Amino acid sequence: GDVEHQRPGGLSDTDLVGLADEVGAADARSCIESGQHADLVPELTEDAMGRIDGTPAVEVDGTMLESTPTTAELTALLGRTTV
Repeated sequence: GDVEHQRPGGLSDTDLVGLADEVGAADARSCIESGQHADLVPELTEDAMGRIDGTPAVEVDGTMLESTPTTAELTALLGRTTV
């Protein structure tokens, strides 16, 4: 059956799939829905919390962005399209 993964204070699988679809990463759906990497979430969250001073905060490929990007800017940063 369908299992909905959600960590306290985090986004649900449905929300994550919606965001992935929005930025052109629809192929992420199966990974998100399977929970394949769910065990990594606590470790990655703890690591990020040690580097983030406040919210909102966006990091792409190890670089902390100065401001919150638009969907188009984030999509471009991820190499999916251009702004």
